[in-house]
Amino acid sequence: MRLSAYMALCFLLDDSTPQTMLHLLNNGATVMLKNMLHQSKDILAIAKEKGLNMSKAAQGQLRDLRLIIEKSPAFVAQSLISISPQLLSLKVLEQIVTKYRHQGNFDAFLPQGVVYKIIEIVKPFLSLEKCPSQKVIHSHTLEICLSILESYAIGGSILMGDEISKENLSTVAGVFPTVQNWAQEKDLGPILLLSLRLNINITNNHADICDNLLHPRLLSALILVIESKFRQLSDNLEESSRLLSMDLLVLSLGLLLNLAELSPCAREMVQSSQVKVSESSETGLDRLLNTFLERLERSKDADSLEKTEANVALGYLSLVLGELCIDNHIRYRVRSKLPNASFVSLLDVLEERLELVTNRLRTYM
Repeated sequence: MRLSAYMALCFLLDDSTPQTMLHLLNNGATVMLKNMLHQSKDILAIAKEKGLNMSKAAQGQLRDLRLIIEKSPAFVAQSLISISPQLLSLKVLEQIVTKYRHQGNFDAFLPQGVVYKIIEIVKPFLSLEKCPSQKVIHSHTLEICLSILESYAIGGSILMGDEISKENLSTVAGVFPTVQNWAQEKDLGPILLLSLRLNINITNNHADICDNLLHPRLLSALILVIESKFRQLSDNLEESSRLLSMDLLVLSLGLLLNLAELSPCAREMVQSSQVKVSESSETGLDRLLNTFLERLERSKDADSLEKTEANVALGYLSLVLGELCIDNHIRYRVRSKLPNASFVSLLDVLEERLELVTNRLRTYM
């Protein structure tokens, strides 16, 4: 089974044509991979279990196979202490799902129980206060799980069936604030971005999902990122850090936009005392408004790069504030904080954003 999974992985890395994908899907590969998800021990530890009665020669061959797997292109960049059937299965599933989606196929094709099990693998990470050490559980496993879920969620396939329960949605929602608290943003950037994209994919046009995903901890984390990343727009960051900050800012705004648009509960939570970014008495809505007003003032003196980035992000923030204003009591509160108690400044940003998009589209005509 382990050898079959490794051969499938090599096959996918070398040849990702539709014919290869169909061959794997139609010949029971995903069922085999589903069964392997339950085996989290290192393959050498499994080989030594008494019940298997594996000979020393067979164990030696498995040791050689493990070394080949460890040095393969799929794992060479990772310092992995444990290589388990579960990890191997996840890597093959990642290749299958991402390549299938890149080819434009958005069907639900994974066997029943695979999505549920992947979310179960994610769940233990939520109880960790810091980035896990390799000896216990590896953050690379979390990244692969999120990569599979994020790709599979494109097109809404992940929402079919009963695998995404309210408890599972709570797990999905908890990843972003948990990883953000590990305070290793540069190293864990891919995990944070995957988590945001996954949440965006499953909340797109799904009001019920938005309500079930909702938690004050998630909203607080989003608002904290939005606030801090806007401030970093004027910092002299190196290119990779600047791009990561911009991606985190835009995706955080995108997820908050989905929640504000589709969930009355989210709008109420943002302006209530449930969502606090710091020890101050300010609500999430107060912090968003303060960020909007600060950036509005700074944009007048910004250089070209900062102004371009600020225009994009400020456009999204103005959309978030606009969606929050669906509710009368929030609309009155927002307007009272804006210059001259008027929506003119908010509308100006929206019009500028619309003009930017219009001009960009015209270049393609």
